[in-house]
Amino acid sequence: MSAVEVDSSTTLIDCIDESNDVLPPPSPTVETHEEEIDGVVALLPGEARILKANLRSPVWLNFDKVKTMKALEKYHGRVVVTTDMWTTSNQKRGYMVITAHFIDDSWNLQSHILRFVYVPCPHTAQALCDAMMDTFLDWNIDRKLSTITVHNCSTNHAMVSILLEKFDPNCLWWSGSLFHVRCAAHILNLILKDGLEVIKEAIEKIRDSVAFWTATPEREIEETICQLRIPFTKTLPLDCATWWNSTYLMLQTAIEYKDAFSHLKHRDTQYKTVPTENDWKLAVEICGRLKVFYNVTELFSRTRYPTANLLFAKICEIKIALSEWVFCDNVVVQNMSWKMEKKYDKYWQNIHGILGVVLVLDPRYKMTLIEYSFRGIFGIEAESKIETVL
Repeated sequence: MSAVEVDSSTTLIDCIDESNDVLPPPSPTVETHEEEIDGVVALLPGEARILKANLRSPVWLNFDKVKTMKALEKYHGRVVVTTDMWTTSNQKRGYMVITAHFIDDSWNLQSHILRFVYVPCPHTAQALCDAMMDTFLDWNIDRKLSTITVHNCSTNHAMVSILLEKFDPNCLWWSGSLFHVRCAAHILNLILKDGLEVIKEAIEKIRDSVAFWTATPEREIEETICQLRIPFTKTLPLDCATWWNSTYLMLQTAIEYKDAFSHLKHRDTQYKTVPTENDWKLAVEICGRLKVFYNVTELFSRTRYPTANLLFAKICEIKIALSEWVFCDNVVVQNMSWKMEKKYDKYWQNIHGILGVVLVLDPRYKMTLIEYSFRGIFGIEAESKIETVL
């Protein structure tokens, strides 16, 4: 099945006409791909108010592939590839996006979406590998790849292994030993999900309270806030349970309205899931410690400039923080940090070497930051760890 392809300068949201007017119709030569269009519409947030006609427009479909291909052919360096999969909630269809990144001659980060394609179930490693190889060959970048960044899951691990069998080892850095890069933001999400399981009960109470709050008439909420003299400056968001950063933002805002929840209990007998004082104390304790993770995730999610050189320092910062939390007086925090550190260490073993190399190539840091960070993490073993980077 053919894929809907878009120019890298056009994001999914950029394809939306905010006025909700229909964009000019596509030219007769543009092929519309109904299944892919349905998939994109389903993947975008409801508040985007996207029209399917907008995705049929030249902005989305009729981009200059030749121009992008010429830019890749002209570029003599290595290309980094990232990929991700989505499954639509209504159709249960899987879609893959494949993006190429490189630094141009003007030292600007270039990112080009090479392919957005429907991948039929089952999403096996072989099926994903075939979609990737078709893209590499189609865009003639199979001999100039440096790394591929994917989510940390067994299917992706198997997919990368199959890919490596198809490449000439001489065309890859260090015979492909550095080819597979685990997505740092996804790893942090997995680490935090494990950690937050320790306080799952308290989070569930606060989540249910926020859900009840959003269903409460606005006038009743405003009266409660006014009586308690709470500054009504932030909207109370309900989190997405699969993304910890939304849970962090929900807890952070809910803490500010703690007294309002307690007051609401006396005004509405239907409100049964009131967090206890201990639940709130735990939320405050956890939020204060998770701020470093939230800031790092925000940093990793930037798209306008490379972040690889920033990654090492932040990963080390998290490692040092987790090591300190283990000695916290709060038993819950201790248990949380033990779970998080266990998963973190597994990831650290796979990435600290290549990230160290990236950092050394940054003229602002060179070896200074590596030596400082490793001594804080490894203690007396720091010197031997530093030598592995060299």
